[in-house]
Amino acid sequence: VRQHEVVAGLAAVHHKRPLPISTMQGIIDAMQNEVEKTTPPTFQELENSLRQTSGALYQACLLATSTATPENLRAAEEIGTAYGLILTLK
Repeated sequence: VRQHEVVAGLAAVHHKRPLPISTMQGIIDAMQNEVEKTTPPTFQELENSLRQTSGALYQACLLATSTATPENLRAAEEIGTAYGLILTLK
């Protein structure tokens, strides 16, 4: 069984402070493009994919620290998505 570093990290956090299963499942499902080393065909699809991975991962960080508010979660999603775009386009 191949272990992905993001999944291993999420599992460790989840063990200490359970995160919503829907959040965890969404991140894992969205990671399929990374595992398959494919790039979405359009910029909009790339941004959506990164929102579901990087953006959701940043939101999970807030949920793990009990600092999640609706405003913080929206900001974390935007920051995570932007960071993912920067890394992808770098």
